[in-house]
Amino acid sequence: MYTPKAVFGIFSTYHPITVFIYIVVIIIIAIMLIHPVCLCVSIVAAVYYALSAKGYNDTSFVFKFALPVIALFALINPLVNHRGETFLFYLNNNPITLESFAAGLCAGIMLVSIMLWFVSFNHAMTSDKFLFLFGRLSPAAALISSMTIRLVPQLKNKTMVIANAQKTIGRDISTGSLICRFKNGVKIFSILITWSLENSIETADSMNARGYGNKNRGSFSPFMFEKKDAAAITVILVCFVILVLLSIKGYAMFSFFPVIQSSAPIQIMPVAFIYILLCFIPKIFNTAELIYWKFSK
Repeated sequence: MYTPKAVFGIFSTYHPITVFIYIVVIIIIAIMLIHPVCLCVSIVAAVYYALSAKGYNDTSFVFKFALPVIALFALINPLVNHRGETFLFYLNNNPITLESFAAGLCAGIMLVSIMLWFVSFNHAMTSDKFLFLFGRLSPAAALISSMTIRLVPQLKNKTMVIANAQKTIGRDISTGSLICRFKNGVKIFSILITWSLENSIETADSMNARGYGNKNRGSFSPFMFEKKDAAAITVILVCFVILVLLSIKGYAMFSFFPVIQSSAPIQIMPVAFIYILLCFIPKIFNTAELIYWKFSK
């Protein structure tokens, strides 16, 4: 069901194969295109969807982690990679080059953007959609994968509930001496493990009662492949093919060594336009569908 906080809006309610294809295409392109313009497009779109998914309070850890990671890559790479012809200075008789700094900076931005994309995709590609896609191919593997995807946020939420409950009886992990906080943390961890074991037993009993693993067991899926899914997949794949072809022809060329070289601005412009279109396909389809429903009444 669509909710205002859905990461991709109405697009999140599309058929799971549509959302999955979009996820795969975005990740491939984010890794393939290393031009700074493309990296900026990727990280801006990823930040937008991450904020749409959870809001700043829930994703603050990502942004607290993002800047240090980018800075770490930008600073570490020149220390271990001395290639390049633009010398900035020498450190312990080792040249620090502009090209190595730029390469590390771009690598950090790429890593952060992909991480933010996965934050968004974790909300769009729910465990039931994942199980629907791969359940028939490998039921056991699909079930384990979907349960693993669901387990991380579930454990996080349960930890917060346990910690808040323990805080009311004086077992706070944020105050007191280091030893006291450690003991309180161990207690919370022990409760979490106990709850996890009990929950796993209940899950196993529930699956057994519902006939999971029985060859005669039927299934029902609420997902229907519609015309809008075909249209979305067509647009996604067309954008993907165009970007791959433009990249092969050198329109998005960018190299760091031995000197920084880039494709001409007139060449990167169509790549950036198609990439922006690809990144914001969910937003475009959301707007189109809202306009359609508004004027169809």
